[in-house]
Amino acid sequence: THPYASHITQTTVSLSKLFSIAYIRFERPPSNLDNVDTSRVHEVTSLDEAGQLIASDFTSGNVLHLAGANTMEPILKYVPVNRFYARILKVPKSVEKCKMLNLPEEHIIPMKGTSSLEENLKIIEETQASVMITKESGDIGGVTNKINAANLKDIGVIMLKRPKIRDLNKNDIVSNLDELDEKINNCF
Repeated sequence: THPYASHITQTTVSLSKLFSIAYIRFERPPSNLDNVDTSRVHEVTSLDEAGQLIASDFTSGNVLHLAGANTMEPILKYVPVNRFYARILKVPKSVEKCKMLNLPEEHIIPMKGTSSLEENLKIIEETQASVMITKESGDIGGVTNKINAANLKDIGVIMLKRPKIRDLNKNDIVSNLDELDEKINNCF
């Protein structure tokens, strides 16, 4: 599962305990932000909290949503579609989700993969964003580039923290193949 699939992860953790099966979660590591200016980052624990923060603190300028097509709907309860731009994966399901939510076509930014610093800067400029929304998706998800671009453009960042999974032991989480191999070998 990915870091934000909390319901299915909780279910599988519970089932592994019930049946006395070892549980190993392979998860991308969080970003190391020790050398990143995070003064513009507002951490939230839910999409509703993100929407409320935008409604109270970011009332002017546009919202650049970089957290995925499946996370847009709760935000749009607080932000009008004319201020909302979504950078999504270039797949039909994501584009359809945007259309279902009545996003204007010019507010849909379909792209492949993680954006570079330069691409993030360009998107911020083109959308005239005053704030961006992202998940804590690790370095592989481009979080550092997103924050650095926001810093260079002097805009806010709302970052959805990874959910805490009840009963998930941090020792059951691995983030590379060597750790996975070691965990599997220790199961036998």
